[in-house]
Amino acid sequence: MADTNEQSNVDSFMKVREVAELFDVTSATVREWLKAGDLKGVKIGKGHYWRIKRSSVSDLATRRYGMESQND
Repeated sequence: MADTNEQSNVDSFMKVREVAELFDVTSATVREWLKAGDLKGVKIGKGHYWRIKRSSVSDLATRRYGMESQND
């Protein structure tokens, strides 16, 4: 039987729009970060949609602004 705390160790994903709102930038800026490799994400579906790990968002916040995201 799986441990119920195991779920808390699983990294969840965010949409481009959610990341944009968090950083107060446009979705286009987040897509630029993804294309430049500043933010790690995966394309889903037919490659039109991105999903970004919360840990990657936190890493970017630390690198760019010296802070951690509030959604950890």
